[in-house]
Amino acid sequence: MPKITPDPEDGIGRRRAGDLTYYLKTGFRPDGDMAGGAMSGVIEDVTAHLGDADRAAIAAYLSSLRPIPRQ
Repeated sequence: MPKITPDPEDGIGRRRAGDLTYYLKTGFRPDGDMAGGAMSGVIEDVTAHLGDADRAAIAAYLSSLRPIPRQ
């Protein structure tokens, strides 16, 4: 997930609802690739320990933001 914006071309806009919550829990993208860099630490240290409802709330919030296309 290269950009966490609901933009359908450059972000999470084309993802299914469960894709982002699964990513926040496991660190795996729908294509099987793993989170890297700082995001892997965030998942390991924070979002993997949240409850399913909290991860779903994060995903819903991110999906509600204004899409920002790549510049």
